[in-house]
Amino acid sequence: MPTPSLTQTHLDLFETCPCKFQHTFINGLSVPPDPELQDRATWGNQFHLLMQQQALALPIAVMEPVDPKMMACITQLKQAAPEFFNADLDPYRQSETQRTLAFNGYLLTVIYDLLILGPQQAQIIDWKTYQRTPQRDRVEKNWQTRLYLYVLTETSGLEPEQVSMTYWFVRGRDPEAGKTVPESYRFSYSRSQHDRIRTELTELTHRLTRLRALNDFPKVDISTGRCDTCTFARRCGRAELGNEQPTAALSLDLATVEEIPL
Repeated sequence: MPTPSLTQTHLDLFETCPCKFQHTFINGLSVPPDPELQDRATWGNQFHLLMQQQALALPIAVMEPVDPKMMACITQLKQAAPEFFNADLDPYRQSETQRTLAFNGYLLTVIYDLLILGPQQAQIIDWKTYQRTPQRDRVEKNWQTRLYLYVLTETSGLEPEQVSMTYWFVRGRDPEAGKTVPESYRFSYSRSQHDRIRTELTELTHRLTRLRALNDFPKVDISTGRCDTCTFARRCGRAELGNEQPTAALSLDLATVEEIPL
């Protein structure tokens, strides 16, 4: 049996609600796609492709036709962070690169939008295309931040203090100027954070393995209010209506699912 992969999407959902995790990744259930969310995902995917072209020193023109609003975002990003648009390829720069770490019976898998990896330091860059920039503390606590920093430290041979992660929210808004202004959050890293995340991952994977063996994933406490908007509320006996429908089984292999918004 192949070793199951875990991404930040798996970790976030399992920590949020084990029962929803089971419905989604074990039982292979899904909900009808929301057209608006689909459009946002398509926009975000195209932006990531353009930035990958940029990182490879290929002209963005090859991706025509390009949404004018997207080009405006790229122009604003170029003004805010010109170092990402240097025509000379950085030998330490890798775009859309995957790293995998064997951990406690699973493969922790990450894909970095942009990784600038040098002999003494490394920087993770992640592009976000949300229309609203989330609060900084929420981003810091998200499993993407924790997992990306942890895996890079473990697989690069660098010390935690030599690693950092920066999110660029390319669709930030300046209400006064009435235009798109990109915003960024930079997170440094430390040995104490690294050790704490290792402990959290150990406890979480132990629990996941135990629940998989029992095939019994508990529901989240109803007092959290998470069931009120959950699409699996009817299946869990907490609502009269629900929109879930079966799909092909997803299993725990590397999921081709959209990451959960921060």
